[in-house]
Amino acid sequence: MSNTYFKAMSVMGCEIGGITRRNLCRHNCCDGENCVTWLEKQFAKLNEYEEAKAEGRLVVLLCRVGDVVWKIKAAFSYFSKPMEDRVERIIISSNEILVCCTSGTKFSVNSIGKTVFLSREEAEKALEVGE
Repeated sequence: MSNTYFKAMSVMGCEIGGITRRNLCRHNCCDGENCVTWLEKQFAKLNEYEEAKAEGRLVVLLCRVGDVVWKIKAAFSYFSKPMEDRVERIIISSNEILVCCTSGTKFSVNSIGKTVFLSREEAEKALEVGE
């Protein structure tokens, strides 16, 4: 066992006994495993995510299906207040990520924070700035 694991356990407040015997672990975080085995699995999972990110396979979405989004008016629209909509599905293609809403509208995730917002307050603030 490397010193890294012992240092990690020390930072978490576990005693050396907690590393080898589950019943001495103070955090009940290990799901019945000893803390070192549990930590090794967590580091391996983190490594998988880092590799996927480096290879361009990791996508972190800002919203999910069922979330409410707020759209502000476009140049051709007559609405002066944010319009509420709900995410119906998300389409990931080779060159962009599209969010499809229950109203039938679609937008690129690049629009989030520009014309589409994750809260009404953010949308109203953007409208005030644009006036």
